[in-house]
Amino acid sequence: MARKNNLSVQIVDPIFRKNLPDFIEPFDYDSRINQACCGAAHWIDYCKSRKWDNEQLETLRENSKFRVVIKNKVESILQSRNQQQKPNI
Repeated sequence: MARKNNLSVQIVDPIFRKNLPDFIEPFDYDSRINQACCGAAHWIDYCKSRKWDNEQLETLRENSKFRVVIKNKVESILQSRNQQQKPNI
């Protein structure tokens, strides 16, 4: 980026970070660094169509509720198995 003014960077991250990484901050001028707060599925679709798919975003948002339920259930099962495997002293 220091040698070629036409290069740019797109940072895609599911967690929005206000601050850029220190090593890239000096290049943040003339809209050369852009950030997108999204997951891979959103980004791939956006790259193809250059439009955000709001229906997909809403569906993935709704599905995120199930991730918490599934995570809690798996943790509960694992904890139960660990309790059963511990020898009584």
